[in-house]
Amino acid sequence: MGRKKQWVPLEIQTVARAWRTATRNHQKGADQPMADYRDDIFRIVQMLAPTEHEEGRFGDRGADAILKYFRDTIAKDVQSFNKALRLVNCD
Repeated sequence: MGRKKQWVPLEIQTVARAWRTATRNHQKGADQPMADYRDDIFRIVQMLAPTEHEEGRFGDRGADAILKYFRDTIAKDVQSFNKALRLVNCD
C-alpha cells in the first residue's frame, strides 16, 4: 500500500473556494443536510479542478477525503488565524 499524496497549494485553494461557494449558496447555504453539503462541495471541486491534473488529486480523492481534509486542516488554520486577528484587533 502506497503513501497518500500530499495536498498541493492549488488543491487546498480549490477546496477552500468550493467550501465558500457551497456555503454562500443563497438557495441552500450551510443549513442543509451534511451529505448534500458534502456532495455540493465535491461537485464544485470537480468543476474548479484543472482539466489535466495528476492522478489521485482534486476530485479523484473522493468527497469524504476532501471533507475530512477541510475539517481537520484548513478549518483549523482559519480558526487559529481568526483568533489571532481578534486578539490583535482588541488593542
